[in-house]
Amino acid sequence: MDKSTRVLNIFTRLLNGETVRKSDLSDFGNVSTKSIQRDIRTINDFFYESEYWNNRNTEVVHKKGGYELITHSNSLSGLALLGLMVKIKSLTPILHVDVYNLFRREIQGMRIEDRKVLSEMLDHFNNRDETFPGETLMLIEKAISQKYLVWMKFKGRNIEVKPLSTMYMHYDYWFTYEYEKTVYTERVR
Repeated sequence: MDKSTRVLNIFTRLLNGETVRKSDLSDFGNVSTKSIQRDIRTINDFFYESEYWNNRNTEVVHKKGGYELITHSNSLSGLALLGLMVKIKSLTPILHVDVYNLFRREIQGMRIEDRKVLSEMLDHFNNRDETFPGETLMLIEKAISQKYLVWMKFKGRNIEVKPLSTMYMHYDYWFTYEYEKTVYTERVR
């Protein structure tokens, strides 16, 4: 195997979060462990010289009997997404499958070094398969922002109410509204 193919093979394995062992690669590429060490040095030089990799913030280090990719910086969008997931996790361990899939798509668009941590964080959530009341929540939020009254069914009859807020609590979405100068809260389904 030529050097460029070997270096790209090592680089791909590292980016995928694998621990790369010299012995595995030397058998695979029919080269000495010294050649593998030189390949690792080439990758580290690339990280140091490249502006994309933030110079010294990314490196290949020897750990756990092999080499691992270590990143000492993360993208701002990756950090923001992680912060959002931590906040949601503090409210609930459950995500509607639509919300879970939205996070999954966002993570796929992140820098590869952020993906592993974000994917592991997302996997801590349990999925809820029942229908997400997104359209109803969107209508309520639109009415709140535009200061509209809304019609809703209450005890078998239609009433006009002033929407006040929506929130997530006790694993459900709730709608708070005012009707005849009294405030009520109902579950949104």
